[in-house]
Amino acid sequence: MNRDELRRVQARDMTEVPQLTDTIIGMAHDLGWLVHHDRPARTVDGWRTAVQGDAGFPDLLMIHPKTGAVLCMELKREGKQPTEPQEVWLAAFAKSPIRSGVWRPSDLLSGAVGEALIAGAKQVVDLAARFKGE
Repeated sequence: MNRDELRRVQARDMTEVPQLTDTIIGMAHDLGWLVHHDRPARTVDGWRTAVQGDAGFPDLLMIHPKTGAVLCMELKREGKQPTEPQEVWLAAFAKSPIRSGVWRPSDLLSGAVGEALIAGAKQVVDLAARFKGE
């Protein structure tokens, strides 16, 4: 089995989003990011996340206190797509200066997640310039 095949198997086997969430939060903390994640709770009616406002907010909101870099990422299992409310949030973030998107286990295993976290920890973001379109 080559490295790419191993990564595909590992991504397939990472079936629970909490595994992915815990791994990414740990990596982010190691690089100095502040991380916010709302944990759902099991109720008699199924899984629920207490929210006041619009449903579908991405799973992770991260800001690097030294660089000002912000990431707002939805986490999904392989083959799963964001819900319609999640797509609304992601589309809105895509029009803002905040980097957003969807991460899956394959993104973690390919190094894309680590690269994004490292890049954000190193760069200084001038949000004022980004809002002005400079």
